[in-house]
Amino acid sequence: MTGDDSAQLRFPSVGDRAGRPNTTALLGEAFLRQGAHIAMTVAQAGFPQPRSYSLVFAHIDRERGSRLTELAARTGVTPQSMSDVVNAMIRDGYVERVPDPDDGRAKRIVLTARGEAGMAEGDRVIAALEERYAEVLGADDLETLRTLLRRIVEARF
Repeated sequence: MTGDDSAQLRFPSVGDRAGRPNTTALLGEAFLRQGAHIAMTVAQAGFPQPRSYSLVFAHIDRERGSRLTELAARTGVTPQSMSDVVNAMIRDGYVERVPDPDDGRAKRIVLTARGEAGMAEGDRVIAALEERYAEVLGADDLETLRTLLRRIVEARF
């Protein structure tokens, strides 16, 4: 890649090889940039949060809540790390722990009204990103990109 620093990959060890950035680096860069954009825009709308909160927001069952162990398993982090994130989100008013109706010994992590509002804002930002993707790529190429990414995900590397 050429141009200013903002166009450079953050993955130099797997990045540009003989003038051709590899797919892993490009996917990683796209993920980081989009995540940063979502977090910044949601924060500007009144829902400040560190990126780690996306571990919960992206994986929580919005209707029933989720057990901490489920969230940890879905995200690939340890239960202790997930507990740290959840505790911070409780302090910031995004989630709360409630008794699990299926198991009185367990707790579920559920969204508060503030958490629901923050997720609604995140949904709005993501919808705007989808529109921007369509502007940049065109509708047909965007659908091709989705199809190809789905195939990569389903291949389970």
